[in-house]
Amino acid sequence: MQPTIDLFRSAAWSWGDNSFGASGLTLHSRASWPLPTPVELTKGNVSFLALGVGHTLAVTKRGHAYSWGRNEVGQLGVGDASRTTRALPSWVPLHSPVAMVAAGARHSVALLQDGSVYAWGANDCGQLGTGEMPGATATATFGRRRDAYAAMRPLLSEQQARWPRRVPKLPNAKGGRVYACYDRTYVVTSGGAAYGWGDNYGGVVGPQPNTTTKWSGARWWEPTEEPPEPPYVAEPTELRKSIGGGAPVAQVVCGYVHTVLVLKGGEVHAWGNHQHGELGVGAGAGEAISSVGGKWVLPARAAKLDLEKAGCTGAAAAAAGLSHSLLLCGGSSVFAFGLNDRGQLGTGPA
Repeated sequence: MQPTIDLFRSAAWSWGDNSFGASGLTLHSRASWPLPTPVELTKGNVSFLALGVGHTLAVTKRGHAYSWGRNEVGQLGVGDASRTTRALPSWVPLHSPVAMVAAGARHSVALLQDGSVYAWGANDCGQLGTGEMPGATATATFGRRRDAYAAMRPLLSEQQARWPRRVPKLPNAKGGRVYACYDRTYVVTSGGAAYGWGDNYGGVVGPQPNTTTKWSGARWWEPTEEPPEPPYVAEPTELRKSIGGGAPVAQVVCGYVHTVLVLKGGEVHAWGNHQHGELGVGAGAGEAISSVGGKWVLPARAAKLDLEKAGCTGAAAAAAGLSHSLLLCGGSSVFAFGLNDRGQLGTGPA
């Protein structure tokens, strides 16, 4: 359970579950908030919000970053190892005003106004992009589970960063955007260059032939078969290598184990898990997909979506849920594909 937190009139409004102090409103003495209530420190002062799994990040109009909620692995960036939760907003120490923030399941990312990128929190899958991945072998078995409880697993002290750390090997990203997914991170520069790092389970960061010797190229395995150890990408890798060049990147969208890229001009690429059709390429769609129909998929390269065949004149934006994807086409039409067991595609009875 998590609270609902939204940005309205330059304030963070919170309501619902208050586990781990995630509402940002009070200490644990109150289990939930039934009505929208502004987070005190943020009233009339917030320009950006990001929500992780039990923790929240906020950026003020003056460029200060604040965080609250869960802190077991340092995802709040306040350096305090003794407190696993913080129920009220705490200032995140960063050297320059913050442009935007992003929150993964157990890590956080900030793009500063000077174009530098900082990350903190869990690093067992290389999601901080610092090039270090201590203890990855010991925790690799958890990478296979991909369940809701994986975010609660304990980490060694060297597998986390409780203070913000600068992400090296990135070009200046001033005017760009940052995206944090479950255990992976993406940056898009103002010029449309995109970089990704972190957990590459299912090929979600993109094919990385130099990161593992246990498998290469596209392959699939039965759901009952034990998959190989998931590769981790511990430092920024340019995504154009996965899509074979093309136009500049406009947007990165993360599902649980799939990624969708929208290019300037409306072209769309997708890769990762295609178990429920969330890549939108159908069965047997060229080299990118080796198999579908209930099997995990590792693409040899990103799949380009045939938008014209679907009646989409070019994608303006995209969104993704756990195992489904959405495209905004032609400014008004919405296309949906992927898992529909609870009617999440909006196409009628599930």
